Amino acid sequence: MGSAERIKSRLGAGGLELIEGAVARAEAGTSGEIVPFIAWQSDSYPEAEWKGAALGAAAACLALFLLDWRQPLWHPLGFLLAVVLAGAALGALAGRLLPPLRRRLIGRERLAAMVQRRAHEVFLHQELFKTVDRTGILVFFSLFERRAVVAADSGINAKVSPADWEQAVSRVIEAASGAGLAHGIAHAVDHCHGLLVKAGFKARPGDRNELRDKPMIDGEDGR
Repeated sequence: MGSAERIKSRLGAGGLELIEGAVARAEAGTSGEIVPFIAWQSDSYPEAEWKGAALGAAAACLALFLLDWRQPLWHPLGFLLAVVLAGAALGALAGRLLPPLRRRLIGRERLAAMVQRRAHEVFLHQELFKTVDRTGILVFFSLFERRAVVAADSGINAKVSPADWEQAVSRVIEAASGAGLAHGIAHAVDHCHGLLVKAGFKARPGDRNELRDKPMIDGEDGR
């Protein structure tokens, strides 16, 4: 199953339509252009595997030491090396396939930095800066990292501070920890709508829909 299919599975039946409806409602009453984007992960994180391999090899060495301490091991050197290599292989596999361990091996700062970087790449690649009044907003969520970013263009940032988006970010993250990812993103869009109205970004006569309402899915809509 590809990343796009896995993301749709996490959103659940009707999830895309729920988010799209929230975007349409928000944009109907404001001049903002809100684009949700869901990624499976924001980087390949190769360090998780070699860190896992190092831990696995260290665990194998410790096990051999403890066994030898209790009862001397009279095995050929090749056998001992094979045990260590097997431990390294198992550690690398665990670092690749077990998300909780993988995230711990990567570290919070690295995860946060990669999600921020990927969100910036998506903002530029999807050309959210090309709206007439610079009112594009990206609601970005990366599933593996369980992190969200709300990034607004200069026209909005002139009136809405980055701290004002934190509640929208929190709603997505809290919902993603359960089974309500689509609802979390829809609530985040609703929150963005409220901030736009409060800041005076009301719809004007002649406003047109400059960006698509349908959520963008990583692996389906490109990077």
